[in-house]
Amino acid sequence: VQNREEIESLKTTLEEEQSQMCTAEYELRQERDSLEMLVALKRRTVEDFDIQLDDAKKKADDLLLNILPKSIAEKLKDDVNHESLTDYCEDATIGFLDIVDFTSMSAKVGPEVLVKLLNSFFIEIDSIVEKYNIEKIKTIGDAYMVASGVPEKNQNHTSEMILFFKDVLNHLKDFNNRNGCDLQIRIGVHCGPVVAGIIGKKKFIYDLWGATVNYASRMESYGIPNKIQISEAVFKKMAKDTSYKFGRRSNVEVKG
Repeated sequence: VQNREEIESLKTTLEEEQSQMCTAEYELRQERDSLEMLVALKRRTVEDFDIQLDDAKKKADDLLLNILPKSIAEKLKDDVNHESLTDYCEDATIGFLDIVDFTSMSAKVGPEVLVKLLNSFFIEIDSIVEKYNIEKIKTIGDAYMVASGVPEKNQNHTSEMILFFKDVLNHLKDFNNRNGCDLQIRIGVHCGPVVAGIIGKKKFIYDLWGATVNYASRMESYGIPNKIQISEAVFKKMAKDTSYKFGRRSNVEVKG
């Protein structure tokens, strides 16, 4: 009998220990599952953060490329403490266009309506720019400035500019028909040496400097509506191309 009692006691003890072991094993499994979930959550959080970081970087890069040419943007990212990023270009073609009688049109239709129309027109010109080896430099009021051959070298920069402006003039007719308006533009083109780049550290833009830029601006200012006025330097480059028809104007006194 005593042996039987000892056996029963031992059995009970074993059962209790087995129950405790099962409980401990269950708790360990629960803890393991919790740790695995935590690791998975951490991993997913890191992956989500990486995705968000990549998205933010892409948005920042896209925004930078909307402001600066790609090659200049890359240089700027490599040298954030730049004093200046400027280069001398021996030969580039600069073009300007602006809206004829913009001020008087503003008085007739109101500045808000005219600015919306101007914005629509310039957005469409932006799309045309992408078809050519042309770099949009900036808009100044109702003027639109472009360049070819800078910052990216392009041997055909002058002919590329003329093709671009011919496309703009053809597009202008369609734009006027679609919007029930009669916008007219003056266009001026000149080629020669320029200094190009960005200066300063705040609110900078890619810009061009030099007599070539000033002369191109004067070509536009003294131009004829809906015609491309070119300088003698541009004519000399394009004269052998029989696909273009050039006309000579009477002498025009250009100031500045």
